[in-house]
Amino acid sequence: MKQLRRLQGQMKEILRELDETKLTRDEVIAQSKDNDKKIQTLEAEVLQFTEELAVSERQRRQAQQERDEVADEMDGTV
Repeated sequence: MKQLRRLQGQMKEILRELDETKLTRDEVIAQSKDNDKKIQTLEAEVLQFTEELAVSERQRRQAQQERDEVADEMDGTV
């Protein structure tokens, strides 16, 4: 009878630990999903910034070219 109670106590402890493990697993899964969403958001931002940088670089080159053309015109008219 004592052995049965001891085994029941052990079983109760094992089930409690199992529940804790399940909760921890669920928390890790939820955190992982949140991290995946954050990664996707950051990847989208990187893509957007890369595109904006490319536009900015094109505009800079165009402005430099226009500046050089005006400078050439100024040199030619002086």
